[in-house]
Amino acid sequence: MSLVKKVASIRKNFLEEKKNGSTQKALLYLYKKTKYYFFLSLWFILTAPIAYILIAIRPIVKIYLVMLQTSRIGHFSASAELMLIRNNNIPQKKREFVLFFEEPIISNKQLSRMYRRVLPILPFPNLCYEIDKTLKFLMGEKYTKYPAKIYSTGFFGVGKDIGGLLEIRDVPYIYFTRKEINQAEVLLERLGIPRGKKFVCLLVRDSNYLKMAVGQGIDFWSYHNIRDSDINNYKKAALYLAEKGYYVIRMGKFVKEPLIIDHPRIIDYANHPLHCDLLDIYLAAYCHFIISTSTGLDCISQLFRRPLLFTDVFPLMDQLQFWYPCVLFIPKKLYDIKINKILSFRELKDRYNEVSMLEIQDRFKKDNIEVILNTEDEIFEAVCEMESRVNHTWVETDEDKSLQKKFLASYPDLMIKEEYKFPVDSIKIKMGATFIRKNLTLL
Repeated sequence: MSLVKKVASIRKNFLEEKKNGSTQKALLYLYKKTKYYFFLSLWFILTAPIAYILIAIRPIVKIYLVMLQTSRIGHFSASAELMLIRNNNIPQKKREFVLFFEEPIISNKQLSRMYRRVLPILPFPNLCYEIDKTLKFLMGEKYTKYPAKIYSTGFFGVGKDIGGLLEIRDVPYIYFTRKEINQAEVLLERLGIPRGKKFVCLLVRDSNYLKMAVGQGIDFWSYHNIRDSDINNYKKAALYLAEKGYYVIRMGKFVKEPLIIDHPRIIDYANHPLHCDLLDIYLAAYCHFIISTSTGLDCISQLFRRPLLFTDVFPLMDQLQFWYPCVLFIPKKLYDIKINKILSFRELKDRYNEVSMLEIQDRFKKDNIEVILNTEDEIFEAVCEMESRVNHTWVETDEDKSLQKKFLASYPDLMIKEEYKFPVDSIKIKMGATFIRKNLTLL
């Protein structure tokens, strides 16, 4: 929008507020806009000299700034790893340098330390952000269309491994130092997990993390609540694993409610005094496998190529993580109260494929659609299958294979956005065998 159009828009909105009889609101609106553009202009004046220097030296060296999405651990971890794999597997032009900066909010300081070992990360993130913004304004597409800039705005920016990059190399670029490993092992023993014992991570999303960690107590992200689950539905599966000798570690940060189970091998680490950034990363990196509801921290397990089971996956809005090393999933079901019916994937596509995440809850309310969480039995059955698959004891029948093919034929445009289309045989994840047999009407 041009400056003239922006001024005209502000004037129009101001007069409308005044016309509606609220002079105070009109003046408040004008004050906020004036303050915003004052600081915008001030930052431009301060950063323009640096930006012009960077532009002037481009015949010698081209420098690009890229923001790491550090406020969200999933976007931060997965996107940076995918970018590193991609950039190191294509020829790099000489005299081009990419420098990184973080957001003011750091979701995990241990992860930040690990990425600082492998990426050139600049200090003063607010200044870097404003310089980057000025460069975008001055240079346009010459700057914004550089491949590394895709990281912060495109597929990599949201951690989507649509190109199967995680299969290209066996280990992540980030790593633990020997000192960090020793510290983590000591903490594990204090947590009650003996050295060498297998443990499974349990990560169940609720709305509290974004509200407390990013929103500072204000729930700006309530539209994500449709992805929430109930930790109490996971008790049966946790007990099953514990009785088999695994330690079950409930993960998370700022969780709404505790996991209360009286078993020595089930640990509510999310509410434990030893909870820390180092253990968050270490546990997710070295678990036997992770049970997740498709939320941020499970991206650490993906980086370290640990097997993933997803439960309570919302069957719309591109929520399915379908790439390696994701193994298994079971979705939530959507129930139409008016017609007394669980909606199939095809019906969901016909009704809601074009509805955004911001609109979906209001649309469900209007249409009398109830979101049904996975039951404790469904979760238990999926966990049993996952444990068997990870230990290479699962036997897939011809019926299982046939049903998986039917699933693949019915879902792509729902759980994967249309612009991510790719060969079906590159989809690594499978729907739980027992779940799919009991829910054939979804297909």
